[in-house]
Amino acid sequence: MNTNNRSSALGELSSRATIISLIAHFGFKNAWYVLAGITFLCLIPAFFARERPAEALDINSSDSIATQAPDTVTPQSQNFYQRVLRPLVLNRRFYPVALMAFTTTAVYEAIGSWSMHFFEHVCQCNRVTAGYYTASLFATQIPSYVLGGWLLDHLPKRFRTIVPVVFLGACAALCAVFATLVQLGLTSAAASLAMFLLINFALSAPNSFVDGVYVVEMCGAGGAAFGAGTVGTLGYLGAMTIQFIFGSAAKTTQGWTKILWTLFGYILIALGGAIVYMWIDIRERRSASLISKAGVENSMSQA
Repeated sequence: MNTNNRSSALGELSSRATIISLIAHFGFKNAWYVLAGITFLCLIPAFFARERPAEALDINSSDSIATQAPDTVTPQSQNFYQRVLRPLVLNRRFYPVALMAFTTTAVYEAIGSWSMHFFEHVCQCNRVTAGYYTASLFATQIPSYVLGGWLLDHLPKRFRTIVPVVFLGACAALCAVFATLVQLGLTSAAASLAMFLLINFALSAPNSFVDGVYVVEMCGAGGAAFGAGTVGTLGYLGAMTIQFIFGSAAKTTQGWTKILWTLFGYILIALGGAIVYMWIDIRERRSASLISKAGVENSMSQA
């Protein structure tokens, strides 16, 4: 299960609400002094941390698709390009995963950055209330990451790729419904908060797959760290680009109608990437099964 995603969601949920409360009570400047003190206190446990046993860091990736392909497993003596970078770029799985990371991270960061403007300008909430609503949006990420991780651990490998397709399909449908409600002027704070929470829930679970099993399947144990870093970088490039689309549009109801339909389009692209990945996975597993069956038949005929 991807504990990093759960911790990240819990941190964002608690930190945003804390920062809003501190600014409301101490003012902007003094709130950052308080946060500096809290950050210093967080460093104290680091002095008592111990190194994990070496055997606990071993990753068993013998069942991954990447380790079944001769091009993706090379001796450690080879250079970085031959051992990690070239297999990643030549792997067909990399491109749909990159597409999913680019678009889902863009939508996630757009909601986190601009939803406060929605509550403030469209729902007519005051700034502090809008800030609390925005902070609460991360509450549904925690159960979504837990559910995604649980499915990742318990589903048979051949069914794993179906889950992101289901979640992203639901997310696209929710975005379309929300955009239609805003277009019709049905923008109460409670209904809007519920829609944002549902969208965040449907969007978060696929990240457990992108950050976890997909990277290991693409890169194997030896290149998983670089693969995760590459996918994460592409995700935040998507987050940077989508910010230019918003701007002043985030301060009007008409602007938010366009924004939500844009998010819908981004999620459809992510859904397309998930479907392509599932198709590649099915084909490669089928090919591996046929090769294995042919090998068994040859062994039996020789015997």
